[in-house]
Amino acid sequence: MHTPTTRPPHNRRTSQAPVAAHGAPGRPAQRPRHGATSVLRQRGLTLIEVLVALLLGLLLIGAVGGLYLANHQTFRQVENMARINENARLAFELLGRDLREAGGMVCGGNLPTAWGIDWGQGLQGFNENQALPARDFGNATGDRRDGTDAVVVWSGTLNPALDCPATGGSWSELHVSAWYIGFNSRGGFSLYRIRLDYSVADPLNPRASSGPEEMIENVRNLQLVYLESDGGALGASYVDANRVNDWRRVQAVRLALTYQSAEAVGTNAQPITRPLPFVVGLRNRLP
Repeated sequence: MHTPTTRPPHNRRTSQAPVAAHGAPGRPAQRPRHGATSVLRQRGLTLIEVLVALLLGLLLIGAVGGLYLANHQTFRQVENMARINENARLAFELLGRDLREAGGMVCGGNLPTAWGIDWGQGLQGFNENQALPARDFGNATGDRRDGTDAVVVWSGTLNPALDCPATGGSWSELHVSAWYIGFNSRGGFSLYRIRLDYSVADPLNPRASSGPEEMIENVRNLQLVYLESDGGALGASYVDANRVNDWRRVQAVRLALTYQSAEAVGTNAQPITRPLPFVVGLRNRLP
């Protein structure tokens, strides 16, 4: 007996015709997926584009760097010029004050000549080739520089306060200051001072010497000329120290100090030098 076989039900799935490649004739075009679209739209940079970008970046960095260096150089120049002006003001205060007080005594008169030292001279200059007793020419630290002037100033102070005698002589604390240009310990030049202090009890022998004191740094030169009176009238012009006839008649001093910047900030890659002169009148000798 023939038993009919039952076929299993055919699981029909909706089959889709294979999608032909994009652009094939007679076939529907394949739509690329989203990720594939991004890949197709991305393009790499060419070598020329990379070189142009690098060149523009280098130009920008160079411009910014040049602007920074220019501003930094300007700042250094301004700072060094400010230090030069500060040194000039300090020299005017220290050296100028010492010269203004030259020969000045507490009571307004000169010391008795019996003391053995003519303190009434007030000051004495030394030309660039004249030896300074306080410090000789040399190259060591504190030695005087050749070719520069120097000056010695005598004066008195009210320290301590003393009474003036009836004779009109000035009894006071006395000191002598020698000013000159010397070598400093940094290989440059500075304005130096050597000071001797005397007591009233022994005005012939100093109590102590200060030794070379570096007062103002970066001062290369000091030139001094003097105005001398002649019979109550001032001289016609300033003269050098070796042409002064009588130091007691000197009434004014013209100083020319040459300052130098601490750094090489000049346009020629060298330190800046500036001569800044000023005139000082001796207070107790002016009419």
